[in-house]
Amino acid sequence: MDATESRLCTDREFNEIAAGEQVLTEELLSARAEGEEGMPSFAEIDADGDGQISREEWVAFAEQRFAGATAASGGQMSAEDYERWRQEGMRP
Repeated sequence: MDATESRLCTDREFNEIAAGEQVLTEELLSARAEGEEGMPSFAEIDADGDGQISREEWVAFAEQRFAGATAASGGQMSAEDYERWRQEGMRP
């Protein structure tokens, strides 16, 4: 996986969670995160603090975390590592 592939996955995930909406609400994200460990908090992703997560905020958060997680490996990670990283809350 590289940054471009990660972006495609991030966009797809936003579409799955938001299902036709332009923003994610805390309720939508909470429903998605139910039972998932390590999911970042809503406030961590809601960069402007307006109570909604735009696609841009969602993508920027994921891109920042991906860059941190792959800094030592030249911006790459295996598909298996990527899936594990996403499940663990995208911690750098």
